[in-house]
Amino acid sequence: MTVVLLSLVPALVAFAVTARTARFVGRSAPLRRSNYRGIEVAAGGGIAPLAGLTVAAGLVALAHAVAPGSPRVAAAALVDTAFLQAALGFGLLGLWDDLAAGPGRGWRAHLVALARGRPESGAIKLGAGAALAVAIVAPYGRSLGWILADAAIVALSANLFNLLDVRPGRAGKFTVLAAVPLLAVGGPTAPAIAAALGGTLAFLPFDLRERVMLGDAGANGLGAIIGVATVAVGSDTARLVALGLLAILHVVADGPSLSRGIGAIRPLRALDRAGRLAE
Repeated sequence: MTVVLLSLVPALVAFAVTARTARFVGRSAPLRRSNYRGIEVAAGGGIAPLAGLTVAAGLVALAHAVAPGSPRVAAAALVDTAFLQAALGFGLLGLWDDLAAGPGRGWRAHLVALARGRPESGAIKLGAGAALAVAIVAPYGRSLGWILADAAIVALSANLFNLLDVRPGRAGKFTVLAAVPLLAVGGPTAPAIAAALGGTLAFLPFDLRERVMLGDAGANGLGAIIGVATVAVGSDTARLVALGLLAILHVVADGPSLSRGIGAIRPLRALDRAGRLAE
């Protein structure tokens, strides 16, 4: 019963907080951007699922304070710290990119600009994100090699979801696809993953109806959560496979090729268009 409540309550709380925050952002957001169809949409909506995750993590920590003798609650509260570091840290870097983004998009464009002595907001985000990923995984790493590999998984996952967020609902749908099997593994990561899943499901209708953009803040934060969860529950082999897939996807995904690839595969195309407004 404790295991079920530890996952269900954070998911429901995150869902409720995210939905409420998204409504507020949709009405009051000072930052508005044109989406891929040229429609002006409230930006910075990624604060909504991150707020839901934060409140849910606070409840888990409160449960630990009330029942300090429960090993499950203690483990969940400890793991939530790493998830919060990832979500809020990468979310803040994403918000910086939302506010200060230049004309360049994609990691290649950012690195080229940096090599020419013109660092853009994205290059700063990439460098700071790499350092943040190392800081998150280092306390749990057993060797320098694994620390670097796990940090790469977290940083690349955050950036991949940022690359996915070029169509309404796309990053959220892939968050759900990744979170469900990670949640099924269970363990102390389940409450945080459940909260991320609940927040994402609450935000998806706002994103799909083009009322609020997830933005870099939300996409980076959710991607980092998936990366931390992969590191936390994956075996050595699974993590190496994940790292290889992330590296390959980054080579493929930089630029418009990702959308073309999704459009060329019928199941992915159907998933991508599901729930979106007609173009």
